[in-house]
Amino acid sequence: MKKLFTFLLMAVLAMSYAMAQTVLFTETFDNCKGTGGNDGNWSGNNIAAGTFSTDNGGWSASNASGAKQCARFGTSKNKVLPQPLK
Repeated sequence: MKKLFTFLLMAVLAMSYAMAQTVLFTETFDNCKGTGGNDGNWSGNNIAAGTFSTDNGGWSASNASGAKQCARFGTSKNKVLPQPLK
């Protein structure tokens, strides 16, 4: 019985710890507009050639463009990593 009680107590403590986490940063790319990505279009003209607009300012990347609620960075020949807020 003591082992069961200890197990249940540990489970409750673990769950409360997991639920007490704080979000430090969120970027949804929901403000990005264009064709491709979340609308199910993956090929064709003007895919991911729309407006790149973020929830949080300060992003920088060469060849950044938007699609429907998502972003594209770089090109097939020039791969880049975006630089978020500093």
